[in-house]
Amino acid sequence: MDSPYRGPEPHGRLLDLAGITVGWLAAALLLRPFHNTPFIDDWVYAWSVERLLQAGDLRILDLSTHLNPVQILWGTLFCLPFGFSFTALRLSTWVVGLLGLWGMYLLLRDQGVSRRDVLLGTACLAAYPIYVILSFSFMTDIHLVVCAIWATMAFLRAAERRSDAWLWVAVGLSCAAVGIRIVGAVLPIAMMLTLLIEREGWGRRKARFVWPATALVFLAVIAWWLQGQVEVVADLSGLPNSRESRLRLLRDYGARLWPVMSVSATTFLAGALGLALLPVSAGVVHRRRLGVTLIVIVVLGTGVATARSLTRSHYPPLTPGQTWEPGELGATKPLVPDHDEPATSGRWMWIVTAVTLVSASVLVERSARRLDTPDRFLLLQVLGQLLLVALLWLFYDRYALVLVPAALVLTLRGGPILRPRITGALVILVGSVSLVGARDHLEYNRALWKAVAHLEVLGVEPADFDGGYVVNGWLQYAHPERARRGPGGSVEVPNVNESATIPRYRISNRAMGGWKLVASIPYTQWTAPSGSVYVLEQPR
Repeated sequence: MDSPYRGPEPHGRLLDLAGITVGWLAAALLLRPFHNTPFIDDWVYAWSVERLLQAGDLRILDLSTHLNPVQILWGTLFCLPFGFSFTALRLSTWVVGLLGLWGMYLLLRDQGVSRRDVLLGTACLAAYPIYVILSFSFMTDIHLVVCAIWATMAFLRAAERRSDAWLWVAVGLSCAAVGIRIVGAVLPIAMMLTLLIEREGWGRRKARFVWPATALVFLAVIAWWLQGQVEVVADLSGLPNSRESRLRLLRDYGARLWPVMSVSATTFLAGALGLALLPVSAGVVHRRRLGVTLIVIVVLGTGVATARSLTRSHYPPLTPGQTWEPGELGATKPLVPDHDEPATSGRWMWIVTAVTLVSASVLVERSARRLDTPDRFLLLQVLGQLLLVALLWLFYDRYALVLVPAALVLTLRGGPILRPRITGALVILVGSVSLVGARDHLEYNRALWKAVAHLEVLGVEPADFDGGYVVNGWLQYAHPERARRGPGGSVEVPNVNESATIPRYRISNRAMGGWKLVASIPYTQWTAPSGSVYVLEQPR
């Protein structure tokens, strides 16, 4: 391993950071991803930005399950020069994604990882398809991940240098994390526990272990304040993913199902992290340590078998319903009417499960050592997120993204990458998948919103057509003055808060028998069959 990067190497560091920036910028110039359109749920958070710019008050749409004032304020800054647009919001997250790569580089260098392995590790994160596609959106995930990276770097610097200033920086970044998503509370709790059990006692002197609780107080304050700032559009108590339904499920079933869900959470995170860090795990596997790896494989395999036998609650990556699945990156097509989910064979599921669990076992083996302060803090983050996944049923691949940096640091702190060529080749392969997958997503997204524009040219009001969750959500639910009203005056938006209404027009993934074809907008894809987005009219 090269000498730790703790000393004055500013020239080399700046060159590396410049190279990371050029690579990230080149991907953006190649893909041109800054569409003025929403992505999955980000229209829910974009509404708050639009409201703040127009009315001057900060409010949260009732469909949101996150209290994210920090993200809203960040997005507002990028909209100030030219007004509200999804283009500005996508650009704001792209900048955050770049800051995350800078932070990942500096964090790994701080931990004594060689320059070669730091660059490979940072490239592994930059190439990960979920990191790429979410960096071109206004979803909360990238903002949370980047706050976690920088907070981890600041806290570990504080612990190593016995620096109160760096500790307060870490606390401030933890406040930002909890101001984006509640699960960010894992960071200050992990800091408190790490300082409390720190052997030399620095964390206990001056009650420093209490300082991170500032972030928890901040979370309580914004939760109290924002409960009076919720914009209620419709009754959402019956929706499975609403805040009310999640709390009800947690109250009624959380304690009873938590043991089984903990097993599922362990195998889910193992699969997600095993896939995300596959280029690194392939480069660090050591024949002399295969015994430990095999033991971990047996344990994880037993967990998968147990979860499936009890509740069938096994959530392998690269399967339908995830952000990243074969043939699609971005989960956009399933949110448009009449999507035919491609069949997934059981053989494919078990191949993915086996590969990702083997990769995760290699990561665990590499991280198995006598723990020091950084290891404790990183492992506490992993444990905390695992508990939240089990408790809140967060079995979705992008929810595991927050742990990818921690797992990467734990792995690379254990020694050098033994086969850098394999790691480099896999990073290039995964990066290519990201670029092609993002390109295909953007191509489909262009066709979808061209279909919306076609209906607008025809003079069709948003309440008179069904474009799926994202289209209906932004055009109608976020702007209820355009939405259809029920008999009692309640807002009824297809595929958002009701499913019985069938408007006259429909944007569809396929031509439907009995419907008149109004327009067909073709798109080309490289990872799946090309096709068209159809504009249909229901016969009178």
